[in-house]
Amino acid sequence: MKVCIYVDARERFDFVKHLSHFLKDEDVKVSEKTLDLGDFAIVGITDNEERLFALFERKKWSDFEQSVVNSHLENQLTRMSDDKLSSVRMFLAIENGIASRVMSMRALNRTISNIIWCSDVEVQRTTGPEDTARLVSNLARSIARKGTTSMVKTMSGIRLDEFRSRAGKASGFTCHAEQQRAQLAAIKGVGPASAHAIACEYPTPRKLIAALDERGDDALALIRFGPKHRKLSKKVRENVASFYNSEETTKPGELTRPSKRRRRFYKPRTYV
Repeated sequence: MKVCIYVDARERFDFVKHLSHFLKDEDVKVSEKTLDLGDFAIVGITDNEERLFALFERKKWSDFEQSVVNSHLENQLTRMSDDKLSSVRMFLAIENGIASRVMSMRALNRTISNIIWCSDVEVQRTTGPEDTARLVSNLARSIARKGTTSMVKTMSGIRLDEFRSRAGKASGFTCHAEQQRAQLAAIKGVGPASAHAIACEYPTPRKLIAALDERGDDALALIRFGPKHRKLSKKVRENVASFYNSEETTKPGELTRPSKRRRRFYKPRTYV
């Protein structure tokens, strides 16, 4: 079986050059092609039939943040999680970078966790375009050397022409509703019932952030939850607002400073 990597022709970075460099000792072909879904497609060719085995969607950190807010990522994940494409291994490669601070870092990291739990897409964090190219080339090399045995048994692939007909159609399954509820439930003071009520009022991060920017935590004042139709407390509303809109100085992957309560345990060690 011959292996070919198709790179989306709309990619600005020269991935063809880097993939060819990483795979110079392998019998793997790299070429550009306009893809309806994803940025990289790993295809196996047998008897003049192309079968898609893996699909990569690449996101810069700033692009990832914007796609969460404007709900573009929801549409992509819904299409990638389609049951008809279950035989294809799906990846979301997120490249580290400087975020634009539309959402807090906690909210973005929680979104990544929810993507892992609520969809069949595998999330990989990379340091940049070259690291993403290395990740794609490693999987292509594994398939080229071991064949389909390097993939999960259920990942039998799908014919490329059949994938094109299905890639543009989203099934009835959507993963953003579960992600929104799970993300809200992770905030201090927010339980499953209140998270469900907030998600019903603001089903996407974009709508919730827009309401918080316009009215602050008062955007959550009229929400009722539970059998007794209780209101959210002022403290809980402030926690939700700070979770999505807090100003943070840490970069993706960095650790925050310990709190004042614990800082006394972090004493600098002196050496003689």
